[in-house]
Amino acid sequence: MFEQPLTTTVPGPEVKIEHLIAKVPALEVPLETPTVEQIHANDEVFKHPSSDADNVAGVIGMVGGLLLLHDVAKDTLQDLDDLEGHMQREKRKTDDDKEEE
Repeated sequence: MFEQPLTTTVPGPEVKIEHLIAKVPALEVPLETPTVEQIHANDEVFKHPSSDADNVAGVIGMVGGLLLLHDVAKDTLQDLDDLEGHMQREKRKTDDDKEEE
């Protein structure tokens, strides 16, 4: 009568995680397996670390780009101030012309 255990195992809830990125059809492009030559070329590219000269050249390029971006932004804001001043002068000029009439 009491030969069977009184406890039973209840299966847990099934959890399915679905990523939204997996639904994008543009990302589902089948990729070809690389050839042996491509694998060796890839290994050769990343085998040699970059030299200090390359790192210095990269830093100099970034600083030069930042300086150029700063100059462009400064000139743009200065032109904007000049435009606002020009618009105010034109408004005063038209207001003065209307008062003279």
